[in-house]
Amino acid sequence: MNIHRFLALILILPLSLLADADLEAIRKKAEQGDSEAVYEWAEALYWGRSGKHDLAQAGDFALVGALKKNPLAQYRYAIQQLLGQGVEQDVKAGFEQLHASVPGLQKLAEQNNADALFKLGKLYQLGLINSNHFNPDDQRALESFRAAAAQGHAKAGFLAAQMFRLGLGTDKDVVQARELLKTSAAAGSVEAAFQLWNMHYSAGGEVVSETNALIHLKKAAEAGLREAEYLYGNTVGEGRLGLKPDKKSALPWVRKAAIQGHAHAQFLLGLLYATDGNEAGLKRDLKEAFYWLTLASRAEDAKTAKNASDRLVSVKKELDPLDQLDQLTRVGEYKPKLSLTTFNTTLGLENASLAISQSLRLDNLTFAAEGDDPDAMFSLGMFHLDQRQPQPALEWLKKAAGKKHAEAIEALGEEYISGSFGEPDFEEGAKWLKQAARQGSLPAQTRLGSLALAGKFPGTKPAEAVRWFRPAAEQGYAEAQTRLGGLLWEGDVVKQDLKNGMMWMRKAADQRYAFAEASLSTMHAQGLLGDEPDFKESAKWARRGAMQGDALAQRTLGLLYLEGKGVLEAKLPKRLDHKRLAYKWLTLAQRGGVQGLDPALNVLRKELQASDINNALAEASQFVAVVLYDPNNTGQTATQTDLKTILKNAAAGQAQAQLDLARLYAEGDGVEQSPVEAYKWFTLAFNQGLEEALTERSKLIKANGMGLDDIIAAKKLVRAFKPNK
Repeated sequence: MNIHRFLALILILPLSLLADADLEAIRKKAEQGDSEAVYEWAEALYWGRSGKHDLAQAGDFALVGALKKNPLAQYRYAIQQLLGQGVEQDVKAGFEQLHASVPGLQKLAEQNNADALFKLGKLYQLGLINSNHFNPDDQRALESFRAAAAQGHAKAGFLAAQMFRLGLGTDKDVVQARELLKTSAAAGSVEAAFQLWNMHYSAGGEVVSETNALIHLKKAAEAGLREAEYLYGNTVGEGRLGLKPDKKSALPWVRKAAIQGHAHAQFLLGLLYATDGNEAGLKRDLKEAFYWLTLASRAEDAKTAKNASDRLVSVKKELDPLDQLDQLTRVGEYKPKLSLTTFNTTLGLENASLAISQSLRLDNLTFAAEGDDPDAMFSLGMFHLDQRQPQPALEWLKKAAGKKHAEAIEALGEEYISGSFGEPDFEEGAKWLKQAARQGSLPAQTRLGSLALAGKFPGTKPAEAVRWFRPAAEQGYAEAQTRLGGLLWEGDVVKQDLKNGMMWMRKAADQRYAFAEASLSTMHAQGLLGDEPDFKESAKWARRGAMQGDALAQRTLGLLYLEGKGVLEAKLPKRLDHKRLAYKWLTLAQRGGVQGLDPALNVLRKELQASDINNALAEASQFVAVVLYDPNNTGQTATQTDLKTILKNAAAGQAQAQLDLARLYAEGDGVEQSPVEAYKWFTLAFNQGLEEALTERSKLIKANGMGLDDIIAAKKLVRAFKPNK
């Protein structure tokens, strides 16, 4: 089954808005338990025909109708179960309910019930008409859609038109498609009106009918379709399709689309507010320009985001930093105000593909598992766990374990301990974990050590945790190395051994295990590894952990920047903004759950300018952790193993190696941190065509506050560079 079928077809736009009197009558009947009214009221709540969307109440009423064996209500409730809309998501139960509705829908369809015909059409097109297999039938789907359209069902007419237009279940017939779209649009389908716009506007690159194109586009815009609002406003503003440019008339449409979250509309509105002598009748307003351009700069569309970001640069130069901070707060509070039409066209889209892929996965996994495939048994067991179905999950995992499937054995141990099959059972969990450990599972060995340490391993003392941690640590498992290193260092459970404790912690940190990096940073900052604190070394490890998203490492790095310890020396204090960086990292640490940072942040708020806080918050919002630890690659990191190779290749003039080396110097990873050296290698890589090097170089300058002297020194190194032969 094609997932896109589901995305395109699972949605129904409201056929019409019912009169208040009709709605009130339906509501009263529904509350009295009338089967048909229960379904109609559920639909009204689901699609917002009642004046508001209430998916939870829609699910409640649909369930009542389903229990009364109303097939239309069964279908509605099934869809909500599949998508987790207003009810708990349950893919299996959803499909069972969906298939239970089919006989009743077929009976209603024989009576020419338009809604039943439409729903059957969707089931045929999705291949869900039978419970035992997925078999799309476009021909039967088209027949059902056309029959529903003949009864005045607008959505059915639209889908039938799409099938004629694309040649699904029939030969392509554009003329027939256009006629069906006209009828559907007249019956209230906004989708049909918008499709007519597309067909009229361009057919093979040629404009078919300018007048009709505008009529249909305006109709869709007036109905509140976000994309249509933007396109109509843009068409009017630019004077396309024979119109005179009229930015003033275009403005309300662009604004409507922008308020609904249309990124292109937000960008255009931002440009209008930023323009002197605005033709749209707007007064130049840099605050509004900043607000809308900032929203557009966060668009998923990379081109729109970049264009907005580029224009923001000039706006920021003119706008007071305090005003920028106010607008950023406003941006943080922004939520798209979707119209009824836009909401309904997007309802369920995010989860639809997941639901359908789960159903396909279940079908395929069951077939393979019943065919004695242990991997499928394990996957099927985990699938049932995800669906909160413990009994079948337990059965399939045990079947896989019976075939010596290592992951299944380990999973059984973990799930018994976590209570997935009932109350937590540490004894049973330990039994399965022991079996996994004997088969060489490093995570299982580490888990057993953690259970022993916590006193939850029956018959085992906390000191015996070392017995489980050590073999996993010796095989390069970073978590075990960290736990063992911590035990030896602290000396609370076993005899203290500072040297070996440090050795194991360092091995884990060298694998880029973030918690170990954060721990090493704290040790160095507190002077636990020598006579005096080593803030430079602490900053190095904190930076590595912080970049991977470890909140404790971010806290340590923020405090080091706050105190100016261990970080790049401030040759030019105005250019090297330690406190801005402190604000950024402490903000990220706080968002990561670290408590007690308000005093430090309050101090920084008093010392920093609004523009500095603004930039710090923006950097924090844009931060994306890059997790470098790979539990499947035990032992030394690629950085350590390949450092000599990277140095050799970079010196020989290889662009990628130069970029890799620049990143190492920027982070102080395996080499002493040096922004000057990093600048040099970024520049050399960029000169050979690696464009990302330029972006990273800019970030380097900003992050380290590189002054003119630093940049001049770096450029001298670039000019002096000659590749080794």
